Amino acid sequence: MASRNISSHISRKKTQITDIHPEIIATHILTRIDIPSVASMALTSKQFHAVCSEDKVWTKICNSTWTSTKHPLVQNALSTFPGGHCSFFSDSFPILHFNRDDNRCHDTTPVQRAEQLISAVDLMYKDKILCSEVNVTDTSTEKNLDSIFKVEVPVDNKQSLSIPANCEDDEDMYMSDLKENMTLSWIMIDPTQKRAANISSQRPVSVRPHWIDGDIEIKFAIIISEFVEVRIMVMLKWADCGKSFVLSKLRLQLHDMDSMRLRGGKSVKILQEAIQSGKRKKARKGEETRIHQKYLDMKWERREEKQKRRRNKKKQLLVTVSVALIIVLVNLRFFVLE
Repeated sequence: MASRNISSHISRKKTQITDIHPEIIATHILTRIDIPSVASMALTSKQFHAVCSEDKVWTKICNSTWTSTKHPLVQNALSTFPGGHCSFFSDSFPILHFNRDDNRCHDTTPVQRAEQLISAVDLMYKDKILCSEVNVTDTSTEKNLDSIFKVEVPVDNKQSLSIPANCEDDEDMYMSDLKENMTLSWIMIDPTQKRAANISSQRPVSVRPHWIDGDIEIKFAIIISEFVEVRIMVMLKWADCGKSFVLSKLRLQLHDMDSMRLRGGKSVKILQEAIQSGKRKKARKGEETRIHQKYLDMKWERREEKQKRRRNKKKQLLVTVSVALIIVLVNLRFFVLE
């Protein structure tokens, strides 16, 4: 009888937020819910509010989510953010989201040009870190602003990636495996605005062999204001007699609707505007690939329309020249007859 009473008492007891250790809240709860929900929960629980207001908790969350944030350059930049690591996490955990309807309706408030942009980059295959680097792009000189914008991240080509045994003889299968299991976080930090944004699609939008040497070309991409594509290319080089890959290149560039690479001045301006006022949204598997495909369809339609206009202009020119030639010949005939 006593044991039944005890078990009945235990079954009636409910776990409350105060029963959960702060470390569990920090590492297993905060990282899985969006910032507005965190803020709402913080208002309803003193313990939750206490955990949420500690910068060291958010420092730990950031460091466990992105290894590159442990770098002194990143830590120094984040120390100046008004909300510290919490505001950085709220900026960077969701990715910039493309919305065709309000794409040109971004904030027009003038933004002070940054003297430098910091890239915190983490490339993963499943649970393996292939690259975790920090890069500083100088945006203060006219030379860099006038030249083509490009961010090259130094890579350690000693880090190899073995092809799964069941994929060795099937190109489509290991391409699919890479697309499924490779993730990239590229956080662009603007120390001037004290803001940051994740400008990677998280998962590849395409994986294919390079047309020249057959090395693997992996593309991550998002679309931001003015229909500009932030394109990140990851190159994997064959190694170990075709049984593994090594990371050989990691590069970011901005392209317009005509696939032209943008120069530094315009690139920095567009990136700063996106960091400052771009919409954020939690990444959903496959969503960025669909958005990118819609963007490619838009580019194709645009190219077809331009080609159609060119053809019409050629036809008009041909008709004009033909009519002019006929008039000249007719006049010439009358002149000869006279």
